[in-house]
Amino acid sequence: MTKDSDDLINFDSPEAFAAAGRALSARMHYLNRVAMGESVFASQVAEAMRNLCKAFELRAKDPEVSRAFGDGWTQGTMSDAEKIAFLSKLILEDPNTPVPQHDGRPDP
Repeated sequence: MTKDSDDLINFDSPEAFAAAGRALSARMHYLNRVAMGESVFASQVAEAMRNLCKAFELRAKDPEVSRAFGDGWTQGTMSDAEKIAFLSKLILEDPNTPVPQHDGRPDP
């Protein structure tokens, strides 16, 4: 990568990450229309990328997400399978999906 291309993906906040995701998604949609044959797969990957970045923007500082996923010192309240299901829903369906509620105890 050149210095210029490094700057295109430079971000320093959840909002800037979301903006980079929107730009990458838009570029992929454009390339799909003009050079990839209108691939449904490419279109869905572009949407997943946009949703992932939007979800990160919305959730990076969300205390419910921190509690559910845990951190370097505390185990989260969601199991690995629940984390995967939640992330999949955020990315593939709706970045505004609410965090599933738990009783505060990690699942086995």
